[in-house]
Amino acid sequence: MGSAIQQICALSVICGLLFRLAPEGTVRKAMGFACSVVLLACLVQAIKGLNLDTYALQISQYREREQEFLAHSLETRDALDRLVIEREYGTYIMDTARLLQVPLQSAEVEARWSTEGLWVPYAVKLTGEPDEEGKVALTSRIQTDLGIPAERQTWADG
Repeated sequence: MGSAIQQICALSVICGLLFRLAPEGTVRKAMGFACSVVLLACLVQAIKGLNLDTYALQISQYREREQEFLAHSLETRDALDRLVIEREYGTYIMDTARLLQVPLQSAEVEARWSTEGLWVPYAVKLTGEPDEEGKVALTSRIQTDLGIPAERQTWADG
């Protein structure tokens, strides 16, 4: 089918050029008629040579590829959404630690898919060496603001 379309396009360009180069009058009319006959013959030949079984198979293959592409793009989008949300929550925790004057080197947030259809913060790994008062203050703030309970907040020395 693709080669037939290419042939029709090539013949159309050639016929157009020949028609424009033909002198005005009877020659141009005859050229227009001849070009029309040639293009119609090519079109009829393409339709006549069309194998409907092969055509139907190609259409179903294209639809299958389209579905695979859409599924893959949705998975990629979800993964990117998760990464962005985890990074934003990590930045929020780092900013909060700065406000509370708690020395913190990093905050790695793990998000999970909720039943409401959203990525929500689930756990966090904090790296730093705060004093006990700072640790308690930041842990409490994370629990209050982000809903991550103290049990899912792990600390590592920085």
